[in-house]
Amino acid sequence: MRTTLDLDDALLTEAKRRAAAKGTTLTAFVEHALAAALAGRPTASTRYRLA
Repeated sequence: MRTTLDLDDALLTEAKRRAAAKGTTLTAFVEHALAAALAGRPTASTRYRLA
């Protein structure tokens, strides 16, 4: 399904960078991150965050 989101430029740039680094599409990256957030699972970026 297609949808339109208004994202902060810096957020979109970082999402594109991380998707490319993982060798995946932006769509797949965002879909995975959203599914993880909705399931309450930590994403790779939050899993190892130190305070």
